[in-house]
Amino acid sequence: MELKTYMNRVSNTYAENRVLKFFVIVIGLTVFWNTIQIEKAMNRQRTILVPPVMTTPLEISGETASDRTIDAYARYVIGLIGNFTPSTARIQFDALLTLFTPESFQGIKTLLYDLADRIETTQVTNAFFIQQVLITPERIEVRGINRQFSESASLGETMRTYLIDFKIINGRFSLIKISEKPV
Repeated sequence: MELKTYMNRVSNTYAENRVLKFFVIVIGLTVFWNTIQIEKAMNRQRTILVPPVMTTPLEISGETASDRTIDAYARYVIGLIGNFTPSTARIQFDALLTLFTPESFQGIKTLLYDLADRIETTQVTNAFFIQQVLITPERIEVRGINRQFSESASLGETMRTYLIDFKIINGRFSLIKISEKPV
């Protein structure tokens, strides 16, 4: 047996093992780093449910949104609460309830269902025509003309201003309160 050939094989095996260990460690560190990056990306992503009538591009980032986005949501909310017939009021109020925060949901739910009952019993149709939308950081003010009808007769036309308190929670537009501003 030649000792030099044997020693070369053994040293080659040791060198080969060192190279294989190095690549196993590099692959392990790469998998670990990739796992951390995937976890960060998953935590940053949000699923945003957009109402079906939104046709403008929405820009929501964290706790802020663009004025165009807030304006689009304001028009959607006012469309649900300000334009109804006896047959559509309850359906529209149900859609509106999905936008409220959990804290204010219960109080608004009873208020809207009572309003829907009154609309169905009195057979009143309402139309609200938006004239101006003013946006502040946590409140939207919507001014317009409100027309009410019963059967085929007009009940009158008034100027109304709705105040919409909102906040954006984790990229989701949420309503806190909707009220009518006294004239």
